[in-house]
Amino acid sequence: MDKKTNYSVARVETYTKTSITKAERHNERKNKSYSNMNVDLEKENYEEDYIIGKYGHLRLEYLKNHKKAEYIIMFMDKTLRKHIVETDKQAKRRFEILMKQMLEKNPIDENFKNTDPLKWTGLMNNYKYISEKIVFNEFIYV
Repeated sequence: MDKKTNYSVARVETYTKTSITKAERHNERKNKSYSNMNVDLEKENYEEDYIIGKYGHLRLEYLKNHKKAEYIIMFMDKTLRKHIVETDKQAKRRFEILMKQMLEKNPIDENFKNTDPLKWTGLMNNYKYISEKIVFNEFIYV
């Protein structure tokens, strides 16, 4: 009853619990030589050098927790990284545009930085909050 069949790519043999040492199991995990040939989960190489930012991570967490079917489909089709990178880029661009538009429509006097820095910081944080709320509703929580 102790017998286990190993279905790894490298070998198809029957092993018992005592025939495989702890070190061998550790080395298999370390070297990833135990991979299952039926499932190919290679890392997506879409813009490997792009560092995913705040909005990309928020979108990924939202998909994992609230849109599990979409997450799994994109993961298996290897389009998840592309989706996250594109969402992150678009959200950043939209945030910058919204901030610019807010500052054009409701300009903040630059003298506030020197005379009343708390008021200036409060206004900028308010604009940032409103812009992020819009970005969240348009890109992250959809």
